[in-house]
Parts: sequence; C-alpha cells; structure tokens
Amino acid sequence: AFQKYLKGLGVDSAILDYKSKHFGDLRLDNMAVSAIKSKASIAAIILAILNTPSYRRKYKAFHIFYKQNCIMDDNNGKPYTYDDFNNTTLSFDYPIVVCESDVIWSPKTSNGFDRVFFCAYKCFEGKTKVAYAPSISNTHLSAEQEKEFKRLVANFDYLSAREWQTAEYVSKLTNRECAHVLDPVMLLEERDYEPYFEPQKYRNYLLVYNVMRNDRKMLAFAKKVAKEKGLIFIEISDNTINKFFHKTLTGRSIGEFLWLIKNADFLITNGFHGACFAIVFKKEFLI
Repeated sequence: AFQKYLKGLGVDSAILDYKSKHFGDLRLDNMAVSAIKSKASIAAIILAILNTPSYRRKYKAFHIFYKQNCIMDDNNGKPYTYDDFNNTTLSFDYPIVVCESDVIWSPKTSNGFDRVFFCAYKCFEGKTKVAYAPSISNTHLSAEQEKEFKRLVANFDYLSAREWQTAEYVSKLTNRECAHVLDPVMLLEERDYEPYFEPQKYRNYLLVYNVMRNDRKMLAFAKKVAKEKGLIFIEISDNTINKFFHKTLTGRSIGEFLWLIKNADFLITNGFHGACFAIVFKKEFLI
C-alpha cells in the first residue's frame, strides 16, 4: 500500500526484503519443522503440523503477490537477515530510507529492539532516514528500554507514529516533533484495492478476522451476532483447529482477504488492520 501510494506521487521505491531478527530460524512455509527444531511441547508440535498446510498455502500466495505487484530488493534471491547488516561492506544506493509501519518498534514483538528498523547500521549512514507510521504496540517500556529507544530514534531525520499515544510518547521522550499519521493501508481508496480482489463464492455472511491469538470468547460472541442478523458465520484465521467447529478459512491470499472483508455484511475482529480495511471498505464492524 505504501509503495503504491508513493508511486501515485511519482516517487520510485523498492521494498527491502528483510527477515526480522525475531523470526530466527522460523519457517513460515513449514511450521512443523520449526516446532520440532525449537523443541516445542507435544501439543505445540501437533498444532504446528495441523497448521502447516495453511501456512504453506499462504506463504506461496504472498510470494506470488510480491512478485506480481511489488518492486523488491533482496539479497541474491533471499531475504536480508539481521546478521547481513553486521557486514560493514553492505551498502544501498537509495538516498532515502523509510522504516515503515506496524509494530516494528516493539521490543516485545521483535524480541528486543530490531536495530535494522531504527537504521542503526553503517549502510544507512549519509542517507535521509524517515520513520513512517511505526508502533510500539501497547508495550510499556522500562527505564532501560526507554534509554535505548531514545538513542535509537535519534538516527531518524523525521519521526511519525500510527497511534497518537505513541506520537505523544516519542515527542515527550525525544523533545522532537513526532507526527501522528495514517497507517499506510488507509492512504489508499477502496478503488485502489479492487484490482487485487480474488472473488469468492460466499454471500450474506458475518466475517470474523481472528488474528494473533485464537480468541474463543470473540468467536462465541460473533456466532450470537451472526444468528441475530440471520447471517452465515465465517472465520478467517490461521487456526486450522477451528475448522472442526465452524466454517474457517485458513491460508488465505491477500486478494481473498481483501474480497472477504469488502463483501461481508458485518465484520468482527481483534486485528488492527481488520478495522482499517473495514473503514476503507465502509463496512459495519466491531473491534
């Protein structure tokens, strides 16, 4: 979305294909292997085995989307890794670097601050560095983390955040302007997403976008709402186990995801971007 928006302004850009440090050896195309290698519990391994086909389908679909629709910069066909940035010979020709959106500043999500998302490496020296719509999520930084965070954000020439709370917090911490800006998906209009829609067979349905954790209380509540409204109940998530209880769509592509929200009669979600797209597509929703 951000790249498409920049293109509309006549700005050329490339998305740096980077595998953030907190992923480690995690294989999104084979969660079962990752679970076994990490010596996870038996229950976690079984769940990973159940979810692997879904993740594999989505992993493939996402990469096809990137290839068809995005201008990417990778490391000889592979993502850059955290260790690559410790190589002092690594360099990029771009005059401007943007660390863009989502919870890239959360030490909880990133398993400690990811210094790549703060442009804290030699390869970024001499470039204009911009933070656009990042978030620290609902993380409360300790005194030690605040000290490190303040040092890291000093790398940026321009600061912004996607939540006003984060913007105010960063401004107070750094004594610098930190603009409150829109999440990139909201920089586009509904018509901008239409070319990517992948039509599905479903009609007259309540959609639940269940993300990050399997929120069973939300699912139970949503089923009641669907019944009251006389709508079919559909969940979209990566929780394959939920297929045993109700209609659950897993491993969805970006185009399927967008179409399902656009054509839902009602949306219930625990996801930030579920709410964003409900607003973009002018859908009734609860978060």
